[in-house]
Amino acid sequence: MDGAIRRLCVGKGWGVEGLAVRSNHVHIVVTAPDAAPGKVMGVLKVGGTRALNALAGGRTRRRWWTKDGSKRILNSEESFRSAVRYVMNHGQ
Repeated sequence: MDGAIRRLCVGKGWGVEGLAVRSNHVHIVVTAPDAAPGKVMGVLKVGGTRALNALAGGRTRRRWWTKDGSKRILNSEESFRSAVRYVMNHGQ
């Protein structure tokens, strides 16, 4: 899953600043100045679904993700650094 998310971001020109993939959730901090937060989340969920279905041997689940997620815009250097620290330290 980590690799799939990183490939999606690279393909879109987005930066992965912090990423922690757990068995039941994902934390990610992305720099995507050209895309709205909802668009970023949508792209990551669609790509993540494809990766999870492939890992599941072609067995698909009706739903892998919760309905929503945090799409917070980090407007200051401190909020950005804090979010990356949280993902790297607590998301694992």
